[in-house]
Amino acid sequence: MDERDWGAIKNEYITGKESLTKLSEKYKIPLRTIKDRSRKEKWVEERKNFRTNTAQKASQKTMKKEAKRLARLRDVAEDVADLIGEDVKKLKELHRKRKSITPEDVKMIKDLTAALKNIADIMRDVYAIPTIREKLLLDKYKDYKKMLEEIEKEEGGVILLAEPMEREEEADAGDMEATAETD
Repeated sequence: MDERDWGAIKNEYITGKESLTKLSEKYKIPLRTIKDRSRKEKWVEERKNFRTNTAQKASQKTMKKEAKRLARLRDVAEDVADLIGEDVKKLKELHRKRKSITPEDVKMIKDLTAALKNIADIMRDVYAIPTIREKLLLDKYKDYKKMLEEIEKEEGGVILLAEPMEREEEADAGDMEATAETD
């Protein structure tokens, strides 16, 4: 009668990093025996499924944590934006009463502008909204990629852009020549 705890061995293989060879050595089981059992019970498939499920759960947990962090960041940014709005109202009231702007008012306007810019940057990050410059660069990249794909179709092959590498090699060759001249 076989007194081995095959459930524990199978579980160790599926949830661990050990190979069948290592497990056969560890439990003093002939490699052929453990391989036959593994194949019959589909341990490899179960191990792949276990790892896939584990990775998905870890990813979901990370996404939930990141979503909570972004929500907190958004809430703080909105609260600060509300405070800035109140400060702007106060500044308008002061300006109406005094009919002039003091150096303190100018400093406050600069500080509020900087804070508003920072909040806008945070909100762009939270909502993945590109800046105008980022959008223009992305559009140029898409146009360039499309142009390359069209050229590749016309030429019937893949275009390799080796120019940067050639320049590096030329620079390296120039460095070697300069070193040889100084020796």
